[in-house]
Amino acid sequence: MTNCKNLYKLIDGLNGKIKKLETNKNISESTIESYKIYCPKDNHTNKKYLALLFESNTNNYDSDNSSSSKNLNSSIKLKKSNVIINYFIQIELNSTTLCSTICSLFFGIKKKSDSKVKIIKGTKYQFDLTKIPIVNNKINISNTILYISDENEELCIVIDFSSYCNISSNKSVIKILYV
Repeated sequence: MTNCKNLYKLIDGLNGKIKKLETNKNISESTIESYKIYCPKDNHTNKKYLALLFESNTNNYDSDNSSSSKNLNSSIKLKKSNVIINYFIQIELNSTTLCSTICSLFFGIKKKSDSKVKIIKGTKYQFDLTKIPIVNNKINISNTILYISDENEELCIVIDFSSYCNISSNKSVIKILYV
């Protein structure tokens, strides 16, 4: 029951922040960009963290699931603006017998001045494969983030997944609203 109350508090806080953004800038001037999300082909290497890839063509929803013929980037260049980021990521599990494995996903910001990635506060999502709801061998992760971007910032999604996990590119999408 306390989790529901916490969720309602978060939603109320988010609604308040959205209203503040609407009063600061006319919502009709805003733009939305959508990107499909892909997992790198070498997602099961010895690297601990991997950056997910984004299709460089915005608002492209063709049915082709193959990433080999697409121009993919590891980050999205953000405009200097107030940004609302909404994402849905579907993870397919390639095994029915799973061991207790902690996986994580977080949003980060890369600046042109250095190569370090700064985690956006509140975006780290950790889960244990044996303790999260799995439906038809799939896990769904979705959320909305408010962020104020500066000039020359790039958004990336970094994962630390088990070899059992694959990103379902035909279902995973990120939408960015600039207000």
